[in-house]
Amino acid sequence: MIDGRPLVPAAFGKGPANSPEYLLDSGRMRATVEPREVQLAEAYCTEGCCGALYVTICREGDQVVWRDWRRPPTRHPRAELPEYRFEAAEYDAEIERAENDRSWAWPARNTARLITAGLRDQADLLTRWDSRVGWIGTDFHETDTTTVSFMYWPGLAAGQEDKNGPWLQFIWSIPDDGTPPELQAAAALRQLAQQDPKTYAGETRSQHPGRTSNCGQGKRQSSPPTAASENPGGPPRLPGGNREPAVPRSPPALLPL
Repeated sequence: MIDGRPLVPAAFGKGPANSPEYLLDSGRMRATVEPREVQLAEAYCTEGCCGALYVTICREGDQVVWRDWRRPPTRHPRAELPEYRFEAAEYDAEIERAENDRSWAWPARNTARLITAGLRDQADLLTRWDSRVGWIGTDFHETDTTTVSFMYWPGLAAGQEDKNGPWLQFIWSIPDDGTPPELQAAAALRQLAQQDPKTYAGETRSQHPGRTSNCGQGKRQSSPPTAASENPGGPPRLPGGNREPAVPRSPPALLPL
């Protein structure tokens, strides 16, 4: 929030802010001398349909600057988004605190985060099965269930997948079994290493040459591994930022997007 108003609804309004995992776990919110463009929000449909909200974050001396906003055009003219500046030391401290704060997340969401990290470090766990990770999170209707989506492309493991050939999308549902997220994630990664996930995940979408995809028509099944919005949490509560040009008043406070 800036000046007590949510930033994303006011600046974009076509979709929620991106998840804390997307913005924080990847280090996207960190400020470096090299400018970095960050997507803060995406339309409910897709960016390709109704756009997204972007800002460039960079470090300039003892300040962190948010500038060069990018968002889709509207039918009626609107004011340009201003540049915001933050004290670098306070900004860095708040980003570090937010990156390490998991108090807002529930077990299934923490399990999803740990599986994501595991697949980031061991991409071959899926590619060995001719598969590529899609998205990982919690089920929209069953929030205590972790969901792992992946795409099956024949020939992927050998680097010979046919981009125009058939593919299958699968969803693997992992209900929370009450054990610590660390154990559930480790069990899921172990199962991916030992068994082809296509044998226990549910197919949800497919495409074959000359055939229409069957989005959402496939079966869904739950097979937990053997084990021994606005987006919750939101981005960090950043210290006050000053608009440019400077205004003779107290700097606005930047709260969760």
